[in-house]
Amino acid sequence: MSLQSLDEHKLADYWQEAQAVRETFPELFDNSITSHYVEVPITYSQDGTVVHGIIDRLIVDTDSIHLIDYKTHRVDENSDLPAFCQQFREQLTLYAQGIQRIFPDKAIRTSVLLTAIPRLLDLTTT
Repeated sequence: MSLQSLDEHKLADYWQEAQAVRETFPELFDNSITSHYVEVPITYSQDGTVVHGIIDRLIVDTDSIHLIDYKTHRVDENSDLPAFCQQFREQLTLYAQGIQRIFPDKAIRTSVLLTAIPRLLDLTTT
């Protein structure tokens, strides 16, 4: 979808959604406290397979890393959100394994940020 094909109403909806996410989770966007990276490409080989992806947000702190994947799905707040997010566990686990190679001494937390609601769900397994 190109910007030319977006009408002003739809663009305004996207802007409001982004603003709601920033207001709900200001700590995820405060670049003055920790190092933040967006759209981080990751590629590595694991067991003969090339793993490639784009990490939406990576927050690097002194002792830990928070890896966040944005999902724009329109989900019902009353649905089983943890169950819905399980479908992304493998993706985030692969991202975390790649980042662990770069930062072997840091704990890694993985989360899905559902932008439409907005809700942050932890998927950390370690």
